[in-house]
Amino acid sequence: MLRSLAPVMRALGASLGPDERTVLSDFGGRVHQASSGVAIARESCASGGVAGIAPTLLKEILVEADRDLGDGTARLGVMVGAALRSGVASLAAGVDGGALARAAASLREDLDLAFRRATRSVPDLPGLARAAGADPALAQHLADAVERAGEAGQVEVFMTPGSGVEVIARTGFVFEATDLGAGDPGEMDDVHVIAADEILRDFGSLAPVIEGFATRGKALVIVARGLEGPALALIERNRKAGLARIAALTPRDVGRRAASIIGDLAAATGATVVSDQEGCPMSSLKPSMLGRASSYRRRGAQVELEAPKGAQEMINLRQGIVAGEIRANRHLALDREHAERRMARLRGAWVEVRVGRDVCSCTSDRVADVARRALATMAQARKEGVITGGGIGLDQIADFLEDMCSAASTEADRAARRMAAGAMRSVGQHLRRNSGDRYAGSVLANAPYDPTALSRVLLDQAMSAATKLLSLELAVVRH
Repeated sequence: MLRSLAPVMRALGASLGPDERTVLSDFGGRVHQASSGVAIARESCASGGVAGIAPTLLKEILVEADRDLGDGTARLGVMVGAALRSGVASLAAGVDGGALARAAASLREDLDLAFRRATRSVPDLPGLARAAGADPALAQHLADAVERAGEAGQVEVFMTPGSGVEVIARTGFVFEATDLGAGDPGEMDDVHVIAADEILRDFGSLAPVIEGFATRGKALVIVARGLEGPALALIERNRKAGLARIAALTPRDVGRRAASIIGDLAAATGATVVSDQEGCPMSSLKPSMLGRASSYRRRGAQVELEAPKGAQEMINLRQGIVAGEIRANRHLALDREHAERRMARLRGAWVEVRVGRDVCSCTSDRVADVARRALATMAQARKEGVITGGGIGLDQIADFLEDMCSAASTEADRAARRMAAGAMRSVGQHLRRNSGDRYAGSVLANAPYDPTALSRVLLDQAMSAATKLLSLELAVVRH
């Protein structure tokens, strides 16, 4: 098992350190570049046969960690390898595998204490972003965006064809939409809103009201699953006559996600959702059931409703529903992230970082990857503080854990502590080896802090993965 993992472990170890280190893989003349742990594992982990079992499992572990954490997969892979080597040595020395697994699981309280002793508050958000690989200018912009979003907000990064970096705070309700064929005015003030979780074919009794909107120059935003027949014809007729200030849109999301966006929009603006299934067909909609917002702005696919007029108690209720979805989807990264974006938009705490393509000589994917890791690092650090970076904080925690080995009651307990200490020390060992003379033996110049929460989760996952691989080894040998 150790031999089968050796190539990917060498690659993961070589990727840690300064100057955005990358790993090149040559497959029959095709050269691939990988800079994150999960990308390296995808390139380096062979599959097929008994020799492919451990690398395949490692790749799955890193893919899942990347989805859940957004950062730290190279460190996780290195820590898994070190813990596994230590565990194999303990088994060879006669420690029972089951007892070792139980002892590793029982380390939680000691590790919690050790991490608390090493943790301090966040002194420097830009430093955290630089530690994740962002250059100083981008790191400062990302840190500014995180500060403006606050703990309840969210930051997203977009690559643009322009130049420089722009941070834009959105204070209204934002969503992505496509036009339903009725044209789009781009900007409108003092808008009314129809939110329909249906394909609208006829406005029914509301048609005269909409005609009145057109003749009096009032603004209307219709967000629905679709727009057909007489409903579309009415809007087109007024638009062609130059009377209508109407935007007709459908969410870019589909299915259940589209329904969720329409429900969020209704809560934010105070609209009643048009839905036959919910007992509110279009025929029953009255003008008082329309939502309101101070303005409408459209930028490409993105729609922003400034100062929506929904009642705060209804918005709070909707946020509670979304919070439940976040908890329910905590192990489903894509669904959880979608719900987290919805929560930030309901709170009006949405910040965009628009990065011009001239900011960095590397690829757009590389810039986006670095920014994503930096944002994840800062978010983790704001929650639970930081430890000293460059592997130094992890070394200090390993010292504390090893000092407690003498108090361990069994050899399995001592072996579990050696596994955890070895996993933590492996990070600093690789960083110091890779930094060379350029930093005069100090990696702190490049990585001053590590988020405590992220480091703690990585250690837990490394220990869990190592004990599972050790159990697999035992099963294969016994078979």
